[in-house]
Formats: sequence, C-alpha cells, structure tokens
Amino acid sequence: MRQETRMKLSKSQKDIIDSGLFNDIRKIIEQARMRVAVAANSETALLYWHIGERINRDMLNHQRADYKIVSPVATQLSWSHFTEVLPLKDGLQREFYLTMAGFEGWSNNT
Repeated sequence: MRQETRMKLSKSQKDIIDSGLFNDIRKIIEQARMRVAVAANSETALLYWHIGERINRDMLNHQRADYKIVSPVATQLSWSHFTEVLPLKDGLQREFYLTMAGFEGWSNNT
C-alpha cells in the first residue's frame, strides 16, 4: 500500500493491515479471480468445440472440409507475387507461377 494512503488510516485500520488480514483477503480475491478465468476459458473452448461439432454434423455430414495446404514455398514469396496471380482464373496457372517463383527465386517482375 502506498505510504501517503497508509498515513491517512486510523490506528485500527493500520493494525488490520499489519496483522496480515489485508494480505490474506487479497490472496483470496486473486485466487477467486484465477478460478473464474480458468472456468471462463474452459467454457469458451467447450462452446467452440460444440459449435464446430454441430457444423460438422449438420452441414458437412461428418466429412472433413477441403483445405488447401499452404506450401512452404509460399513463405519464400512476397505479397507482390500473390497479387500477380490473384487475377488468374486457372488454378493450375496460379500454382505453376507460385511454385516456379519460389523454387527459381523469381522476382515479381519475371
């Protein structure tokens, strides 16, 4: 507790603080807050799991969704490379350009 605030306290209030009661109550409050945070995080995770399970059951009929796995080559390319291929309608053309740009070290001017 700050010294300025402590000086304004009565003797009985100072005795309570010095007896450790204040620190014990502070610890009880901190522990309760921690339990609340853990419970909230647990419930949030469970909520999202139930939402995902419901989407999987009702919309995907228990089939895995199609995900395009991002190639490690993508980490070697700049944003400019991606803006060059976004207008391309053919997925094969996009994949070819991105693969070659990554493996051959093409600049976005190539």
